[in-house]
Amino acid sequence: MLLAAIARAVGATALAVALFAAADATADAPPRPMPPLRILVGFTAGGTTDLAARLLAEHLQVSLGRQVIVDNRPGASGRIAAVALKNSAPDGSTLMLAPMVVTTLAPMVWPQLDYDPARDFAPVAHVADFPIALAVNKDIPARNVSEFVAWTKAWPDRANYGVSAAGGLPHLFGVVVSHATDEFREAVKARSPHVHVLDLARLFKELPDDATYQGIAW
Repeated sequence: MLLAAIARAVGATALAVALFAAADATADAPPRPMPPLRILVGFTAGGTTDLAARLLAEHLQVSLGRQVIVDNRPGASGRIAAVALKNSAPDGSTLMLAPMVVTTLAPMVWPQLDYDPARDFAPVAHVADFPIALAVNKDIPARNVSEFVAWTKAWPDRANYGVSAAGGLPHLFGVVVSHATDEFREAVKARSPHVHVLDLARLFKELPDDATYQGIAW
């Protein structure tokens, strides 16, 4: 799972100038007032993308000598934050920390987007990589993917999963797992086992104790 910092295409040059100017500034140079640098995050606070953004903001604030704000705009699998980035001022003061669902998968999953990743955005930096994790209910006798697939074959009607971003890699991974057995695939056709939640912690907190939902996240 790749996290990248992106900026408005027309604002990328302004951002680069600001970053290089800060890097070249000497310690004795008088500070110049600059507007805060804003990092948009398309997911709730406390998630992987949010934590990465806050770590990035902390280091940028020290290295640039400039206030850096993390602005959470959760919803629509990051597309709300992407539209906010598109509509931001082209002055290089707004970034977005985005997983690949925003820039790569979204055009393939949603035919109508309010932004064009290639036209509206410019890549700034590859920030982090994260593995995708599958967490199961503690009462499910599965400790690896093979055992989980075997369990779904035996109990297809009890196999459900929750993800934090519809159309993202965790969601698509869940679809792949759901097609691992004929039984689970038929159960998927009969109902929707996928639950979209803004916060995976909420999924496990709010479901009853006998629920058998699994969480897939990066």
